[in-house]
Amino acid sequence: MAGTKTIPAVASGQQYNLATIHWIDENEKEYSSSMRTKDAPTDPELQALIDDSQAMSNASSWRLDITEVYYGAKDAANAASAVHESVADKIRLSYKDTAGAYEQAYIPAPLEDLILDNNVVDTSDALYTAWKTAVEAIKQVGMVALNVAFVQYQQRNDSVSP
Repeated sequence: MAGTKTIPAVASGQQYNLATIHWIDENEKEYSSSMRTKDAPTDPELQALIDDSQAMSNASSWRLDITEVYYGAKDAANAASAVHESVADKIRLSYKDTAGAYEQAYIPAPLEDLILDNNVVDTSDALYTAWKTAVEAIKQVGMVALNVAFVQYQQRNDSVSP
């Protein structure tokens, strides 16, 4: 049995926006700073945030993320206890584009039925195929699926065709 979600329906509206500026210093150390924003910051407002922040820093700002955050109650009692119960155990679906950029989609603490012998992901399972279809619908254009693997605590197991 799967855990229980508390994220509200996306159609009911976003909960808040988050603006994240990513920085890098001359020693290649990275840092990101985030703050909640009003519902729809304008492009000029975001540009002012970037420009005014950069004017105060020796680091280089190199990326701005605007994220719509949906959230529910954070309750560990909603998680199911099973063989692969840790969020460090994941199904990872990997993509690559022609320029060599990689992107991954993850499912933490996957259901036991999704993992076959030898820690191989069951790509014929209806839950997996529905999830992969949802990922494919929103992935960046030009990204091609490479493989899917069950990864544990950052260790890689055998991957198979997605």
